[in-house]
Amino acid sequence: MVGNEPRHLLVLPFKLKLASLPRNQLPSCTHALLKILLFPTSKNRFFSVADTDSEVSLVLEESCLSLFGEEASSLLQHSDQTWRAIKYDEGELGFEATGIVSSITQPLAKAKVPIYYLSTYTTDYFLVEDIELSKTIDVLSGSGFKFSEAAQDEGHDAKPMPPTPVAMIAQSPPHNNRPEGGAKSQLLITKLPYQLYMSRLRRENFEKVACDLIRMIFYSTIEKRFFSLTETPDEISLIFDHDCVSVLEGAGVSLETCKMSWRALQICEGANWSNESGLLSKFSQPLAEASISIFNFSTYHTDYTLVEDHNLDLSLDKLSDKLEIVLDEE
Repeated sequence: MVGNEPRHLLVLPFKLKLASLPRNQLPSCTHALLKILLFPTSKNRFFSVADTDSEVSLVLEESCLSLFGEEASSLLQHSDQTWRAIKYDEGELGFEATGIVSSITQPLAKAKVPIYYLSTYTTDYFLVEDIELSKTIDVLSGSGFKFSEAAQDEGHDAKPMPPTPVAMIAQSPPHNNRPEGGAKSQLLITKLPYQLYMSRLRRENFEKVACDLIRMIFYSTIEKRFFSLTETPDEISLIFDHDCVSVLEGAGVSLETCKMSWRALQICEGANWSNESGLLSKFSQPLAEASISIFNFSTYHTDYTLVEDHNLDLSLDKLSDKLEIVLDEE
């Protein structure tokens, strides 16, 4: 459980875009994505790809958009706004840490700051629009967080950031992905049927499994699945099913893999959810109060919360106690 002591957040230098394409259009974008994956322009970068039942979701540096040709660009849906990544900078959290998502999303929800959340093997990251960065720093500084800023050339050498004067907060209209409505909100949750595993790949082993990862991302014939690869300056984090575990282990690479299996709950908002941070806040708070460890993973079109397999029923019970949910089982 997150305590009352100051918690550290690190603002990363990357200028990011969020993007998505339909799964059946992935072949048209394979050339550009292979360039991004295999030929990074810097060893310190931020990149994430998630292949789900409904989309291929991307987080990539804005300079990478130029790698997509005219045809691929026409298929790629991407954000107009530039986004900034913020790291929960408290060392490796372990898989028993609880309350982190709630502690970040609650104050941002009250301030109507939209976020995009990515849990990795060792820690959590969340993205905010660049125009909302000053406001985010001010809001979370007032909630007990302490900010540092990563150096542009090193990716994770940090320097303290001064408090943001209120007068300097960017005054932008509230980001509103979901229509506002009355106090009563209904939340549709889809319980995905497959077990998932989390792993960390050491950078020196990436070349050994690059071909296998390419097949998993670009040439999978499985229609329903969840696979993600997130590369940050500190790690390459993977989420995959049991079939992928056997493939990677067969490549002779030792993976750091969480022993527990996880289940994904896809959060599909009802008509009255007004912003992403509010959605995640309301969803994560009952689980934090029950000391249930979660991982959250946003995609371009939706959000997934992962809970340990043995906590699945308990998690749904706690959510039902606090929220009006409709459960859809695939």
